[in-house]
Amino acid sequence: MDGDSGSGPGDRCHRFKGFDVDLLVDWLIEKNMAGYQMVNSVQRLQEIKAFIRMASGSDLKRFGWNGNGTGTNGDLARRLAATPGFVQDANGELHFAEWNCRAGQNNVIVRTDGTVAPCFPLYGLTCDLGNIDEHKFESGQLAATKKTCQQHCFSTLNHNLAYCYNDARVIKFVWTNLVTNRLQGGARSF
Repeated sequence: MDGDSGSGPGDRCHRFKGFDVDLLVDWLIEKNMAGYQMVNSVQRLQEIKAFIRMASGSDLKRFGWNGNGTGTNGDLARRLAATPGFVQDANGELHFAEWNCRAGQNNVIVRTDGTVAPCFPLYGLTCDLGNIDEHKFESGQLAATKKTCQQHCFSTLNHNLAYCYNDARVIKFVWTNLVTNRLQGGARSF
């Protein structure tokens, strides 16, 4: 528990205070699938593994999936192809796929002076986005901003809002609980 970062140059990308993040996330996935109520879906939990590696600042192409130079090339491509929510652009750069972020649409951040921002990562924006009485969010500008910030953001709040505002998923959920389960309970977490 001393935070030993291991021996590899990028080992910190998959170790946190001595715990193997993959094992911890796999354990959470098991609990979720066993019916434990959780905020994050199984898919989102799976995405955490890749996000931690990418957010660590490690170059996945250089240090590999394992952070020690192993798990590169074909192994890395195979792992990422199996990891939900990630894409590789035309330049070969890896990032999150678009996920319908709801920042500035269904939630806002109110700063201490009463001005607003779409979300915490964009808290520091200096442009005038209005205040609690009258916001000045423009949907086109928000959409353009989200094209890039969604590629490296892991907002649980906005991801869950996007999940809830997915009409097809809501209809399927209602149908399953009304028809299949006949309102007998068993509604699972996201």
